[in-house]
Amino acid sequence: VGVCHVSDSLPVQLAQRVADGAGRAVHVVGYARSGALTRDVLNLQLPLVLGDTDVSVLLVGTNDVTNRTRPARLARHSGELLDALVGLGAPVVMSGLPEFRAMRAVPYPLRSAVHGYGRLMGAAQRHAASQRASVCLVDVSRVVGRQFVHDPSTMSADAFHPSATGYGRIADALAPTVLAVLPASEP
Repeated sequence: VGVCHVSDSLPVQLAQRVADGAGRAVHVVGYARSGALTRDVLNLQLPLVLGDTDVSVLLVGTNDVTNRTRPARLARHSGELLDALVGLGAPVVMSGLPEFRAMRAVPYPLRSAVHGYGRLMGAAQRHAASQRASVCLVDVSRVVGRQFVHDPSTMSADAFHPSATGYGRIADALAPTVLAVLPASEP
């Protein structure tokens, strides 16, 4: 959501950066569904995951914030989801929540409230990730959040989802961690 071409999407941009960094082709299988809550990923998307995974990349939680999922519920669902992903036998790279102040479609003062709630929910996710040794959480808001707040070109026309430029910045933030945990193998 937010781009017109598949090549501009986050999975494709991240895959390209990982392939370039690893010096070999990569195969990506995406299970994303727009609007999914963490419990949806756990109950509806995770059962679709096929085995033989080298690394799982997880981006979830924004819809939990905008749908006002309770922090305790998010913490429980995040823990269950991470346990299931870890159970696949591959490392997990989890993206932290986005910078909600960049979502210009949400008017002030509501945007400030969403930002505050997002910080609370992000803490629940960080705690769940920190309890699992093979999970690496990348705080994308800390790494690229200021760029999203100050550069409108990082957001799509709907002023809620990232643009191709924004997805590129997120891919730049995630790729080094994906490369660091990706098992070495022959091209």
